[in-house]
Amino acid sequence: MLRDSHLLGKRIVYSMLRSSGYGLLDYGRASVDELVERVLQDGVGILLISTLMYPSALEVKEVRAKLDRAGAAVKILSAGRPSIWTGSSGARWAPTPWAGCAEAVSLVAQTIEAAGGIS
Repeated sequence: MLRDSHLLGKRIVYSMLRSSGYGLLDYGRASVDELVERVLQDGVGILLISTLMYPSALEVKEVRAKLDRAGAAVKILSAGRPSIWTGSSGARWAPTPWAGCAEAVSLVAQTIEAAGGIS
């Protein structure tokens, strides 16, 4: 979560993904620089970002730019607030946490399949 204080949606999506068999790392709340550093250190292939507050939603674009500059082929799936920008992030939004968790499982599976697997 990018300096965002809501947790309910993230916890629901996290639980659904774990129960669907996905291994996850939970970075908690982080600044853009902290998040990018951890993603690069851990070799993350798909980054799910939960945002609710408008300023945090704006930071998704900055995360994408910093990962691109680092040459990281990380797919970003973002939920919690309607996507306010377009780009190569794959950012998506669902209107409710319950719709979001079902959509998250599907989007992660689709993203892995489209990439030919995540190493």
